[in-house]
Amino acid sequence: MAVWKDGKCEIIQNDQGHNITPSVVAYIDDERLVGDPGKRQMIRNPKNTVYDSKRLIGRNFNDPTVVEDRKLWAFDVKEGPNKKPLI
Repeated sequence: MAVWKDGKCEIIQNDQGHNITPSVVAYIDDERLVGDPGKRQMIRNPKNTVYDSKRLIGRNFNDPTVVEDRKLWAFDVKEGPNKKPLI
């Protein structure tokens, strides 16, 4: 995240002290782990860890890219309304 302040772009660090937050979300029981904590769950909890989901934006469920990506992901992607991918 960044803000424009005093004529320049200022990077805001996340709660881990990093400038970059990975686009990863892990679901564990009733908890969501976002960014680095979620990324650390990938090995232990692959079925409930979502990553690379930005690749789905603007695509249909049967888009060749989505079809190939679904083969690689451990999390479920189903066909939603209007043939949109649904995680």
